[in-house]
Amino acid sequence: TAPMGQSLPAAEGWLYKRHEHKPAWGKQWAKRYVTLNAKRGTLAIGKNATAEPSTAVPLCDVSLVKRVEGANVDWSDNVFEVRCGPITLHLRATSSTECERWVGAIRCQVEDWRSDEGLRRKAISSGAPAAIASQYPAEMERQRALMEGAKAPGSRLEV
Repeated sequence: TAPMGQSLPAAEGWLYKRHEHKPAWGKQWAKRYVTLNAKRGTLAIGKNATAEPSTAVPLCDVSLVKRVEGANVDWSDNVFEVRCGPITLHLRATSSTECERWVGAIRCQVEDWRSDEGLRRKAISSGAPAAIASQYPAEMERQRALMEGAKAPGSRLEV
């Protein structure tokens, strides 16, 4: 059970994270503790369960979660990719079953955090008053529509 005032993570455990820098001997994999936090809406990666995460990505901004294989990941098995803005994470599980469990759990949480209710929770957790936060999904949709209209040939952006 989680300590009072904290919720249990949707998933947590040890995975291997690929370092993105290119040393002379190729890309390396490091064992890292990964926490998928449903309450905070983050995927956090640290050196162990108690260390401050070195990487944390907001689930509402994740654009892709998929299994990858072949030369893209040094011919390693059980690898999946998580993209969030300019960040691309390659994580490796110890089995195919564990890999599928992580991919499924992350996708489920991403869908939840990208929903209207997830956007409201994000706005409220940012410190916005509840009255403003309840309008956040509608305002985001309005802004998205305005931006798409501005991209259409011959259209103008109206504010």
